[in-house]
Amino acid sequence: MPITTVAKHWVNYVEDISTAHATIIIILTAICFGLVPWFAKELLDSGIASPAIAFYRYILTAILFFPVLRFTNALKKECYWAIFSGACVGLGWVGYVEALKVVPVSSVSVIYMTYPLVTLVASWALIGNVPNKQSIFAGFLILIAAVISFMPNTLSSSAMKALLVAFSAPIAFGLAIAILTDKLHNLSPIQRLAGFSAGASLGLLPLLINLEYDQVIPADPALWSHIIALALATALIPQYLYTTLAPLIGPAKSAMAGSFELPTMFLVGFLIFNESIGTIQILSGVLVLMAILITPAISSNRRVTKFEAGS
Repeated sequence: MPITTVAKHWVNYVEDISTAHATIIIILTAICFGLVPWFAKELLDSGIASPAIAFYRYILTAILFFPVLRFTNALKKECYWAIFSGACVGLGWVGYVEALKVVPVSSVSVIYMTYPLVTLVASWALIGNVPNKQSIFAGFLILIAAVISFMPNTLSSSAMKALLVAFSAPIAFGLAIAILTDKLHNLSPIQRLAGFSAGASLGLLPLLINLEYDQVIPADPALWSHIIALALATALIPQYLYTTLAPLIGPAKSAMAGSFELPTMFLVGFLIFNESIGTIQILSGVLVLMAILITPAISSNRRVTKFEAGS
């Protein structure tokens, strides 16, 4: 069955999906996103550079879906917004991957999960969506979780610097969520994903030019399976589901439900990389889960553009 046909059936299905079911699916996509450190660290340890890893994550989706973008007068502005959001995330994600070289997965992940607060601020500044008290409180719970990760004597000076660089990821992703949920209503889910992935890939291309051949192309052919899994399981599939459902529940609830990514990252660090989960990590995870539970849905933007095979 062609991918466009699958997409069409899915979009028709979600028109009547409940907020609760949409939130559950976004949580499942967050679990997929939480697997990113697993693939990223494996590729880093094999000598692949951070910009190349980020590029591989997005390029497959960009190639598959870019042809559906239509830069007509009615859609041109939204296409550019989608590309801009992707470029921001692609470049910001490099800082996240770089931090994984010297910082435990759990600590980098806590910093990454500050993006819900960025989403609230960006949505207010760019679109005029004033967050309610519950959303603001939930955002600050996430911020507290990030602050305690910088507690003295827990990280070396080099790790602290790497964590500061890692803030580029939540800033970029928070901005992208605000754009996705409030600026792209006339694009179909595939068009949103196409623009986002194309922007991420294009934004990363200049960084690839200065890399050595073996920093981009794996020496071991078996690593291509990791790259394909990275592209499918942490990008193409969960991102399509996310771009379809996030507008139904609003930027605040989308961001907080997506924060379920953090416990998944903790488990990846613990089970795969033998990292300990201490009191700080547990407290951070509890704060994130509290933020998910107290954030209300925003129903005013509940809209999905019907998928059109020819658009």
